[in-house]
Amino acid sequence: MLTNLLMAHIPDEPVISIVIGLSLITLLVLILPFLVKRIEENLEAFFLFMGILAVTISGLWSWELVIEALRAPVMIGSMPIGIFQVVLIFGLLIHFYHEAFCQGILRIASKLGWYLFISILILATGLLSSVISVIVTAVLLSEIISALPLDKKTKIKFAVVSCFAAGLGAGLTPIGEPLSTIMVAKLSGPPYYADFLFPLRVFGIYIIPGVIVLALFGSFFIGKNIITKVADHKIEYSETLKTVIIRSIRVFLFVAALILLGDGLVKTDY
Repeated sequence: MLTNLLMAHIPDEPVISIVIGLSLITLLVLILPFLVKRIEENLEAFFLFMGILAVTISGLWSWELVIEALRAPVMIGSMPIGIFQVVLIFGLLIHFYHEAFCQGILRIASKLGWYLFISILILATGLLSSVISVIVTAVLLSEIISALPLDKKTKIKFAVVSCFAAGLGAGLTPIGEPLSTIMVAKLSGPPYYADFLFPLRVFGIYIIPGVIVLALFGSFFIGKNIITKVADHKIEYSETLKTVIIRSIRVFLFVAALILLGDGLVKTDY
């Protein structure tokens, strides 16, 4: 009986063709974005194509998978909100109110002083990225840094440390980044029953202290040699409404693509 049961799960087509196909897709996903600039610039479309190809080769197409890929970017569990809406809403707010936002940042910086301002901003960047997404945080960060009357070298240091904090903090919720979104979607069933706060409960003990350390380091690393350039400073903003909307669509495609790619490469019986 056991032999018959095992034989029933042996596919009619050669296993080697599926293994080669999925292995090739894995190599292309890992290598091409670093070698081909056009693919790097259109990563979402490339991943979506690779995801469709992986699911097709694995023979795993189903309505459930299609619905999951379409649902993951816009819903977290039963909550009618996802990373797509967050990126779109906050992107629109920045677009229409960027001038008032930048002026407010300048007033806060002048009142707090550079050391305290830098530390608080890096800490806020790391923690807020889990609420407004790392993508929106990056946009906010670019606006804040461009609004500050600092020399170019100081701005670069500020951006690097802040981006480390944002990338680290984004893992605290499924809104923070696409990978957290997918993790919660995949672990929502037994035995983990992952909900919105699942990443925070599991990884918060490691992530939050890390963000605090980055905030303290950034305050010392950036603040000790800070150079201000108030006289010739201008606040600039170059994003269009079209750019804001396209960025949201790209986030949607990226999350959907990773769902398909993950199922195509992992959930295969071959």
